[in-house]
Amino acid sequence: MDPNAAAAPCAPEDLDVGLAADRTAVTPGVPVRFTVSVRNTGQVQCLVDAPRRSLAVTVYEGEVGEQTAERAWSSADCADQDEERLLLLGPGDVDTTSVSWSDSRSAPDCPGGQPKLTAGQYTAQVTLADVEGASSDVVRLTYTVPQPSPSSSGESSEDPSGEPSGDPSGKASDEPDADPSGSGEAGENSAADEKSDDGGGAKGGGDATDGQDAGDGSGKES
Repeated sequence: MDPNAAAAPCAPEDLDVGLAADRTAVTPGVPVRFTVSVRNTGQVQCLVDAPRRSLAVTVYEGEVGEQTAERAWSSADCADQDEERLLLLGPGDVDTTSVSWSDSRSAPDCPGGQPKLTAGQYTAQVTLADVEGASSDVVRLTYTVPQPSPSSSGESSEDPSGEPSGDPSGKASDEPDADPSGSGEAGENSAADEKSDDGGGAKGGGDATDGQDAGDGSGKES
């Protein structure tokens, strides 16, 4: 290629415009990276005016070219309108650029507040605005929106076993704990009561014997 030689604008039939995506399954929050290529398939060098506002990737909801297709996003919408990018391509030369789409909608002049995408089938294509008829093959994309987990909305705070989440012993949580020293006092009191009962029984038995001896003595005297 001779940069000093005269070059005419590239004819549509001398350009091969390509588009590839790093993935075709699209989910929210994970941008798609498109690779855009422009190849000179002619026999002589030629010029291509290819700023991003002209060499644009456009995504449609539906099939490209159909009346029901809805324009969802274009890399030209928010591109620098003053950018200059003139390519001099020799025979067989290829210019390659990349464009990222962050699964959002856009509109000309880049206004904000665009609605979110809906799940479905989308198509993408590259066009070269300054070269009529120069466009790529269509890339088909599937956009899915993950559904929330059922457990996240109906989760219960109860214990999975069905039992209340209190003291494993089954005691009410507001019942005061017993004083550790109280159990010792209760044991001592119980032992003291038992000893007192035994002493009382022995004393009672002695009283009965004394009564019997007294009775016998009185009988003999009579």
